Amino acid sequence: MQGNYDHYNWILPDNPVVFIKQSAFYVALCTMDYYTWVRSLLGMSVAFNIAVNMVVALVIVINSWLCHHEVWVPDFYPSIQRRIQLRSLMLIIVTYSNNWWHVFEYALQKGNARTGWNEGFVLDEMIRSDCLTFLLSIALTLADLYIQRLGLDILMFIYKMCWSCQDDLVSIIGWDIEITDAYLAASYISCIITPEVGNSMSLWIYHEI
Repeated sequence: MQGNYDHYNWILPDNPVVFIKQSAFYVALCTMDYYTWVRSLLGMSVAFNIAVNMVVALVIVINSWLCHHEVWVPDFYPSIQRRIQLRSLMLIIVTYSNNWWHVFEYALQKGNARTGWNEGFVLDEMIRSDCLTFLLSIALTLADLYIQRLGLDILMFIYKMCWSCQDDLVSIIGWDIEITDAYLAASYISCIITPEVGNSMSLWIYHEI
């Protein structure tokens, strides 16, 4: 079960005169996902694997110095490379199992903010990390295929620039932007109950996507 919603909390003052003169409320943005624990385990497994590799490399460095008085500089690149590719594969499975919820949630909230409907809560860091994982995995796979050493720093710099300018890229490319804007408008309207005649208050609801 997943969801993204807002809690509108009406502040009721003790003074009835103040209550008549003004209506104050605050919004609490919430997101819910019952599959988050799977992603947490996935992230912990990656961190654990890197930590184990670092400990093993440290032991080898110490033994190399004590036994042969040689300084050995470990190379974590192959281990991290394989782990990124494995994480990408596992991430696709996890994302597919929950109907691509995180990707859809991010696109929906960013689209709403772009079109001015509303601005909900979304975990930018999660999507940014996932997209970077997919990008590095594809790049490393191509590097293996063509037997080339890849400069990850340049690739990550390009990704960072594209991520920072994503709104401008959407406006420039404009791929199916009319269809997207129409969907965002329909989704927003679906959350509103049309008030009855004589009722001036519009209520907010939730709807399935």
